[in-house]
Amino acid sequence: MLVVNPRVPARTVADLIALARKRPGVLNYSTSGAGTSVHLSAEPFNTMADVKTVHVPFKGAAEALSALLSGETDMQFASVSSAIPMIKAGRLRPLGVTAPARIPTLPDVPTLAESGLPGYSAVAWYGVVGPAGIPAPVVAALSRAVLDVLAQPEVIRRLAASGVDVNAAGSEEFRKLIEAEIPKWAAVVKAAGVRAD
Repeated sequence: MLVVNPRVPARTVADLIALARKRPGVLNYSTSGAGTSVHLSAEPFNTMADVKTVHVPFKGAAEALSALLSGETDMQFASVSSAIPMIKAGRLRPLGVTAPARIPTLPDVPTLAESGLPGYSAVAWYGVVGPAGIPAPVVAALSRAVLDVLAQPEVIRRLAASGVDVNAAGSEEFRKLIEAEIPKWAAVVKAAGVRAD
């Protein structure tokens, strides 16, 4: 999700875009490093909003979040789980969710797509992978076991409390997701000239 330090005068994504256009190259965003998901989330924002914000990479997520909280940086495309406690404490202001739909934990926070950037979507996802050549029956058994765990109400509740939406998929669906994500993010990396640290 896109969050700002409360000293930044933007209250909406539109406000932030207007501010960034008024002051090109002045607003900055912290990340846990070049090429990370939080960095790559910012690049389509810059392109779609036609703005130039400055990337400030740190050595890790804790350092990047600390810089944002202290006001050293202005904004961040933060993970929902790390942002929610700071939002609830009033230390960060949420402007938009990078997912295609609003999240149940913060239902009043619009998506970036709703906020003037139609088609914007940057979702971090988690999955279980293994080396190539795992026999199909083993893959099927592991997939069933993971799906069974992710269907448990207590697991769903705990993950939802930290802003994680369970959208469990079997191994074939997961393979298709990975295949779709690779060219999407490769294009972002190429267009932005991103190099991993």
